[in-house]
Amino acid sequence: MRRAREHIPRPLHCPIALIGGLWYAVAMNTEQRILCLAARTALEPIVERQLVELLREPIDWERLWAQGQLHEVLPLLTVTLRRLAAQAPIPAPWLARAQRRYYATMLRNTALADELLRVLAAFRQAGVAALPVKGLVLAETLYGSLALRPLGDLDVLVRPADLPRARAALGALGFAQADEPGYENAYHPYHDPPYYRRAAGGPICLATRRRSIDPLARRYVVTLGDPSLALGATAALCVRCC
Repeated sequence: MRRAREHIPRPLHCPIALIGGLWYAVAMNTEQRILCLAARTALEPIVERQLVELLREPIDWERLWAQGQLHEVLPLLTVTLRRLAAQAPIPAPWLARAQRRYYATMLRNTALADELLRVLAAFRQAGVAALPVKGLVLAETLYGSLALRPLGDLDVLVRPADLPRARAALGALGFAQADEPGYENAYHPYHDPPYYRRAAGGPICLATRRRSIDPLARRYVVTLGDPSLALGATAALCVRCC
């Protein structure tokens, strides 16, 4: 136990206990502990062993679903539990439901990725330098799959001087702002009120953020099927909280 404490950093600012070589908040229930262990893209051996042990205990599966949905990590939870299904008694109906949600997330995010490429192509044609950030970029770079991170909208950085051309390009694509966007959106210091466009899979929401993109654009990049359209991975983290 002493050696485990030396090698495992102790979290701060909450009552905790070291259980099976891993730190937990004392007040966490079994479902929350499962969520913390399973909602990740890779499992270390010690994490996998303890997760299997927890999955063999009595579990409120509806509570686990609700927690996964609350924290928007159901796709990650699905992938992990599907892989461990042979080692633990995971209810088949629950896993089938989770798998359907996983596929729905994949379809929705693929549609958003296609829309993003369409928007970026229009910006490029209009001479607008743009850098996608946040959701899709994080899904592609940190999660490794568009299916693993639920998304609500698209976020694109543009230079303040390019905003008039960007707005015109979005209008030509069928995007429009709400008639009454609300005070917070209308006077937000960093982005325009959101733009919306109707689509077969549901409305597309896009936010244009007003920032200098040059320092961010020089960092690591990945692409979504089109090497001419680069997505800034580091930029996604830099503006995540804006």
